[in-house]
Amino acid sequence: MVWLIVLALLLPAGNVKAAAFNSCVNCHGQCRAADTAGHECSWCHFGSAATSRRDLAHRNLVPPSCADFRSESSQSVHSGAHLAELLACRRCHVVGGAGNRLAQNLDGAVRTLDVAQMRQALRQPAQQMPRFNLPAHDVDSLVSYLLHGAYASVAGSEQPPLVVHFTADNAVAQLPFERHCGGCHQVLSAQYGGLGTGRNGPNLSGLFSRFYPANAERHWNAELLQRWLRNPRQLRPVAIMPPLQLNDDEFAGLLQTFRVADDCHTPPAR
Repeated sequence: MVWLIVLALLLPAGNVKAAAFNSCVNCHGQCRAADTAGHECSWCHFGSAATSRRDLAHRNLVPPSCADFRSESSQSVHSGAHLAELLACRRCHVVGGAGNRLAQNLDGAVRTLDVAQMRQALRQPAQQMPRFNLPAHDVDSLVSYLLHGAYASVAGSEQPPLVVHFTADNAVAQLPFERHCGGCHQVLSAQYGGLGTGRNGPNLSGLFSRFYPANAERHWNAELLQRWLRNPRQLRPVAIMPPLQLNDDEFAGLLQTFRVADDCHTPPAR
């Protein structure tokens, strides 16, 4: 016994390592993912591998369908990125360091939510948020991408708290958008909050920003909007929207509704 103690004292300290306790392998076995070498299970799945209590070990657990969110080569992350562009999430949200600040910054919000809560938010969106009706695999792809953006983005400077008004008060009932557009469209505006109740037409939040889907490869601006309102079918022959005649004051008020902050985030340098 004495010689073992002497040998241990003579060995360099760097060669003596205590094996880290990992309760995950008791139920799930060793992870075989190629790009997780050197990381604990919680690197991909969150939870806690340092406890045998199931409720603590599975706290905020990321399921296998979303667990490859840290990988740059993840098919789920790439599919989610495509969906985020297709659905134009950044017209209202900051995702992966880029986007308008009309609604919650998802890079920060995702860090406080578990996957079940994110799934629920996509399946039953908040007021003024479009209804996407995504199948389950697309929901998980989008969750993977949101996690990827939140944990890969470079933290920027602190932003002031964002106050989002999802319902408009009586004072805005006479706004041009409410009177002429709100029956078919909705918009989340920086100045007035949520306007409109219609869902027959597209959600117009962030219309004048570079994050809103382009019309015939052109981004929306005042001149293009004016042409569209005067004769939608001149720009899109299959348009079902009728022409809308506005006076100068009404059109100026509509432009104010679509205005977004000039400090919208851009992707950080890496």
